[in-house]
Amino acid sequence: MIRTRQQSLIYRAAKRLPGHLPWQSAPALYRLTHPETKASVKQLIKVFGEHFPDASPQMVHQWAQQHIDLQAWELMDTMMLAQVGNPRRVALEVAGIEPLRRAVGTGQGIILIFNHVDRILGGGLAIARAGVPFHSLTMEIDDNAGLSSSEKAYLTHKVSTFQRLSGGMALRRNASMKRIYAGLETGEVWSILADAWHPSAKGKRAHNFLGRSLHLATGIERIATATGARMFQVTPFTRAPGLLEVQVRMLDTDPETAVNQAIQNLAADISERPWAWWNWGLIDVMSEQRKNSPLKDRKKCHI
Repeated sequence: MIRTRQQSLIYRAAKRLPGHLPWQSAPALYRLTHPETKASVKQLIKVFGEHFPDASPQMVHQWAQQHIDLQAWELMDTMMLAQVGNPRRVALEVAGIEPLRRAVGTGQGIILIFNHVDRILGGGLAIARAGVPFHSLTMEIDDNAGLSSSEKAYLTHKVSTFQRLSGGMALRRNASMKRIYAGLETGEVWSILADAWHPSAKGKRAHNFLGRSLHLATGIERIATATGARMFQVTPFTRAPGLLEVQVRMLDTDPETAVNQAIQNLAADISERPWAWWNWGLIDVMSEQRKNSPLKDRKKCHI
C-alpha cells in the first residue's frame, strides 16, 4: 500500500520504466520503500512454521519472501492497472472462460467467487477483458477508522480504477444488499470475496480449512438461493512478474455445495502456495466462533 508522499513519487517514477521492468523491479523497490518488511517476514516465518510444521526452514523462509514479492506486484498492478492485460506489461491467460460466457448468455445471474489469493485485481481484469463485465462488492473505505488519509486515497483510487476497467459498479459492504439481489435477478454478474472476514455477520458457517474450522459468512449462499444465481470461482496464479494465469471453475448448482467447493479449492490452492494467501494475519480470529470480535483481535488481512 502507498502510505507516504515519498512512496507515491517513487512508484510514479517506476511506472515510466519500459516493458515488464516495473514489475520485475517491484520486489526490490517495495523492500526499499517499506521499512516494515523485515518485521513482516519474521511474522510470516512464524505463521508458516506453525501451519506447515513439516516444511523445511528454507522453504518457510522462501514462502515469506514470496509473499512480500506478491505485495509488491499487487501494488504495481494497482499503480498501472490499465496496463494489466497488455502482453508487453502483464499478460493475462484465462482457462475455463467458455462455460462462464455460456452462462452469461442465458441471462441468469452470476456470482463470481474470488478469494484473497494472489493478484486479485489481475484475476478480475482477466474476466472483464475476456468479455464478461461485472460489478463488485467491496470493502468500506471512508468509514474505516483504521485507515490513514493516505491509505484511504490509495484504496479509493484502487477501487474506482478497477470499477472502471471491470465495466461495473462497486458496492460497499455496509450498503444495502438490495442492489445485488435486484441485479442478479435480472442477469447481472457480481464478484464477491468468499474468504472476507465479517465480524458482525449475522450468520456464519464452519468450513474445514488446513486442519482448522474457518467460520465464514453465509451471505453468498443466501444471495444465490434467493436469486437463483450460478456461481463460478476465479483464481489467479502468478507465473512470472509479467504473466498471470487465471482459472475459472464452474461450481455446483446448489449454493451451499458451491461455497463448500470454493473453500475446498482455496484450501487446496493454499496448500500448494501458502505465500499466495493474504489472510494469514486473520486466520486465528476467523477460526474462532465468536459473534463479535474485539477490535484488538482484528489484524490486517496481510501481515
